Amino acid sequence: MRRSRQTLQDVSVHESCLRVALALKMKQRFYGYGTVFASEVRYGPIDRRADFLVVEESSHAFEIKSDFDSLSRLPDQISDYVCTFDFVSVVTTNRHLGSVRSIVPPKVGLNVLSKGELTQVRQPKRFARLSKVHLAMGCDKGGLLQHVPNARSSSSLRDLQIAAIKVLSATELRTVFLNGLRERYKRSSEAFLAETDGKLNREDLLLLRRVAKIAA
Repeated sequence: MRRSRQTLQDVSVHESCLRVALALKMKQRFYGYGTVFASEVRYGPIDRRADFLVVEESSHAFEIKSDFDSLSRLPDQISDYVCTFDFVSVVTTNRHLGSVRSIVPPKVGLNVLSKGELTQVRQPKRFARLSKVHLAMGCDKGGLLQHVPNARSSSSLRDLQIAAIKVLSATELRTVFLNGLRERYKRSSEAFLAETDGKLNREDLLLLRRVAKIAA
């Protein structure tokens, strides 16, 4: 029987493979450090979704691009990522690596899945100047009520977000945003860590998903 000319590198990589590889690597790296993990995190003024999120003292968002994904939306996605999260990385394949590198800013990290191994090609650097609008849109009502002066519980979430943009600094909004993320995803992250072992599968990642927007 003739061997196929297709090598392992030629086999198309599905998004689920990238998700599982990333989740496993992050779990191995941060397990036991009080880190919060989340998947499909809805955020921002136009309600985008971060494919994977790691929250410690800072936030690190990951965008996943498989062989079956188009890169046409990547520039706009990255623009919102870098306004919202401290660190941003793209997880992709050898097929897309060159194109992704040419699209994203140098501060964005790059990770590649090749032959079943996820490798960091470029380390991310912190985005220090985050957008007050993006941060406020990711804050929940409870957090804003505690930090916006003279805030009323009867105020709408939208009104509180607008007020926060006016009266809070970017540093203060970042603190409210991060605290909200930790509180919102703490239980699902703990369940993920408790109920999974060293061999993850696609279904395990459902433990990390929440369908509601961050600010809900």
